Amino acid sequence: MQAREKLTGNKDSKILALFPGSRKNELTRSLCVIEKVIKGVKDDVDAFVIPCADKCKDSVQTIVHKISSEIGNKLLIVSSEEEVKRLAFTGATCALAVSGTVVSELSAYGVPTVVIYDANFITRIVAKRIANVKYVSIPNIILNKKVIPEFLFENCHAQAIIPSLKLLLSESESRDKESGGSRDRVWYPEQSRKLASILPRLCRWGTSENTKLIARPIRPSVVAARTILDLL
Repeated sequence: MQAREKLTGNKDSKILALFPGSRKNELTRSLCVIEKVIKGVKDDVDAFVIPCADKCKDSVQTIVHKISSEIGNKLLIVSSEEEVKRLAFTGATCALAVSGTVVSELSAYGVPTVVIYDANFITRIVAKRIANVKYVSIPNIILNKKVIPEFLFENCHAQAIIPSLKLLLSESESRDKESGGSRDRVWYPEQSRKLASILPRLCRWGTSENTKLIARPIRPSVVAARTILDLL
């Protein structure tokens, strides 16, 4: 794939894209988990790519320095600007992402994804009592089914996440060999059909400055509002 070659110099690279979030609290928590996940899957991937905003670079660089002796130069920090981030979407074999708009974007690009989210103890309790929802990812909420694996709160730890990621990486490699790198089929056939049916509700299509057709995510609040209206 061209995107993989642009990111790593090798079109056959197996890439895990990492999206640790941008808010300070979620970034601190997610990076602790991501550090352990990287160590756990380092032998299964050729490169880790982290699209990163300027305000997050110091935190991400700290993790890179801590584990560089274990993973070498496998970890690439790239800009979070739209064009570069789109390279990560199209080049990623799989992704690990903190719950948010990026999950809808990854779904639109057909990237097999594992979703994570953690919070402090009090926030966990409040969220469970007030929100009372089974899922946090918009695709899962709309489908009322765990199409995308989620590891939330007390389940957001490397020991649980690593096996799920390893499975997706293995399945994605088989898919790429069968389809020549095409993303026409996302994960399992059933998941592909279900995700395809909701993509118009997750994103709108537009053009970038160089006239390429791209998917722009619809705000989660808008998606949620439309879903509620459909039920009324």
